[in-house]
Amino acid sequence: MNTILITGSTGAIGKQILKSFANTEASFILLVRNPKKILNQLSWANKDFLNRITIISGDLTAPKLGLSQNDYQIPLNSDVIIHAGGTMDIQLDDLTAKNMFATGAESMIELAKLIQQRQGLKHFIHIVGYMSPFNESNSETTEDVWKSKRFKKNDNAYERYKFLADLYVRQQALKNGFPLSVINPSTVVGGQETGETEQVGGLGHLVNMSRRKLMPFVPGGEKYWLPMVSDVVLGDAIAYLAQSNNVKNNTYSFTPNKMNSINMTQLTRLISTELQVFKPKLKISIPIIKVALHLGLAKLFRIPTGSINFVSKKSFDNYETTKLLEKIDIHEIFDEKLLPNIVSDLDYRLTYSYQSHLIKFERKVSHQTIYFSKKGYGTPWIIVHGLFSDAIDFTSLALEIHKKTGNPVYVIDLPGLGHSPALTEDSTIESYVSQIEKIINNIGGPINFVGHSVGANLAAKVAEKNIGLVSKLILLQPLTRKVNSGWHIKAITEHSKILKKILRHMSRKFINKYLTKSGSFIDGEAKVQRHFSQRMYESLSSPRILSTNANLMALITHQSSKINWYTLPSKTFILWGKADKIYLPPEQEIYSVIYLPYGHQFPIAEALETSELLVNF
Repeated sequence: MNTILITGSTGAIGKQILKSFANTEASFILLVRNPKKILNQLSWANKDFLNRITIISGDLTAPKLGLSQNDYQIPLNSDVIIHAGGTMDIQLDDLTAKNMFATGAESMIELAKLIQQRQGLKHFIHIVGYMSPFNESNSETTEDVWKSKRFKKNDNAYERYKFLADLYVRQQALKNGFPLSVINPSTVVGGQETGETEQVGGLGHLVNMSRRKLMPFVPGGEKYWLPMVSDVVLGDAIAYLAQSNNVKNNTYSFTPNKMNSINMTQLTRLISTELQVFKPKLKISIPIIKVALHLGLAKLFRIPTGSINFVSKKSFDNYETTKLLEKIDIHEIFDEKLLPNIVSDLDYRLTYSYQSHLIKFERKVSHQTIYFSKKGYGTPWIIVHGLFSDAIDFTSLALEIHKKTGNPVYVIDLPGLGHSPALTEDSTIESYVSQIEKIINNIGGPINFVGHSVGANLAAKVAEKNIGLVSKLILLQPLTRKVNSGWHIKAITEHSKILKKILRHMSRKFINKYLTKSGSFIDGEAKVQRHFSQRMYESLSSPRILSTNANLMALITHQSSKINWYTLPSKTFILWGKADKIYLPPEQEIYSVIYLPYGHQFPIAEALETSELLVNF
């Protein structure tokens, strides 16, 4: 089997390429800057796959790849090179871009020549970009590529050097006689149903402008589009090419057919709907936008000047790509039905400064709602979070339950929160309940069902309707009775639009004070409180998350959210943090309440103790 050298294996494309090799017998040499990072990212791999990987620490921007003389001998044993290295940053300055792409290409070609001389290089695969102007018909040149006048000096440095590197590699492949496949991906987005999209450039720029309400217009209008490719499709195709024999020089453009694709008007309106912001109506030409960005708008609004370069009016020739994909039974370069989940995932990444990749959990989806699972045996546990939080806040509790029981655990991102798309039409208590029910039906019962805060109310509603599926129902700080408050407070909390305006202007300092005053946390939980307040403050920058929290706060005051204590499972348990100064314990005599000396957010702050109580019920 082949030994394959891969650069860029810690990047969004490189990671997917490795996953696409999961069921092969190839061996791999990974050139990385940070060996520890790649090991963390390979948590999905089995022992056999890991045993076939050799990791070498190097640097594309350094001479000889930054390798010692001994280490340089390792990649010389390669049969195939996949060059996917180079950062996806359109704001690179001239020197950095030159070092990244020009020096990187020269070093990789130097290595390729030596392999060709020693045992013959079977295949060089170079990942470039769909805007590259080069192909087999216009790249036969003897010119000094790096002195080429094909690009202007004031053109985007990222694109200039990336495309010149494309020309240089083509030139050297012809000169030295090794087969070359050039991969020109369009904007790379998540190809799984979960919409997980690590690369926040391209589509992420449009999402970011929309969420910041800086895009009251449609760039270009109906004649323009943003070509997109699924990372899974791209990875599978590259893995197939790397294992193919008798390959010929070819260029593969991974762009869908424009005629059948979503145009810019449709795309910007879809983004606006998912982010809960006003839909743009005006159309502004791309040249005018580019001029405005260069004249200072980019700096004023903190938008990359090249952010609009991914939008195009052109159609791209994907004939060779379509033929290639048919060989591996793939019929779509990108599935547009994934866009709501992709937009929500990008919004999440742009919202929070601290992001756990939840590597100990598998991300799943049910009717667009995201949930995270950890495998186990026995009765599964399902956890529903509350206001101003999401699944990530309850992973510590989930892991503690898993450690103690070995049971499967699932943590849900409620619609509009975390990574889940918002409910764009019917936003009622019943619609949230329906989404949770669909997840439970996917998992199957009986289940141990845990809900916190508003999540407890939703869990109770689900349990009422699915009593035969719920083995145990555990309600943590359910919202049933509020401490007496004035009519003005009641009026505010019943109207989501007023709530949104108030929440939007909250400072981090105010939030931290409120969490203390409301009894959300107690003394000794300051570190957890700071982290929670930071995430709560950051969440207000997302119109999607802000609108959902305001909507849930209003819905919880309605009669439809009230818990009917007479229709719950017989094994219902209630935990209550006595330090809560906003809500009162449930007023019912059917189920006993266990009181704890903590605040409203005790399942987050005291995950270990909470898990011990839960598993002992």
